[in-house]
Amino acid sequence: MRNEPGRAMLVYLSAYPPRNGESVLGLARRDPESMPGANLIVDEERAAARLRDEAVLELLYADCPREDAARAISRRGPEPLDAGATPASITEERFGRIPRAYIECLEDRVISPAFQKTMYTATPCQQVLTLHTGHSPFYAALWELARQPISLRSSVPEATTTGNAESLV
Repeated sequence: MRNEPGRAMLVYLSAYPPRNGESVLGLARRDPESMPGANLIVDEERAAARLRDEAVLELLYADCPREDAARAISRRGPEPLDAGATPASITEERFGRIPRAYIECLEDRVISPAFQKTMYTATPCQQVLTLHTGHSPFYAALWELARQPISLRSSVPEATTTGNAESLV
């Protein structure tokens, strides 16, 4: 997230923030309250996975306007497994310098609120903001979500380095 020249912050939106050596899939398996597991269809041949059609609305879009949910559902496809299975390779010296914030979603059925807290505490994140939505606040509460970065603006310190994100990991 870029706020002003020379200022940068990483904002997680109800997401898995892996630490060094952790993968997104590894983190997902540690969440005992997460609901997608039983609803996941894995295509070994294509190394991809997708949610069962019957579960998509409940898990991802339950609190979203029906028209937005229908549009999102019509555009979804399989998700590659490799990206989620690859362990993160990050260092405290470089990645650790990037300020982090987490926007938790208290009605999320994909990443339970309790596990979101576990992760943003372990990462750690300098600021935590809360939305009372499910996993897709960009549909369920767009304007409330859009206001969140404004409250983050004052907490972003001057960047200590310049360049692209790859140079910081």
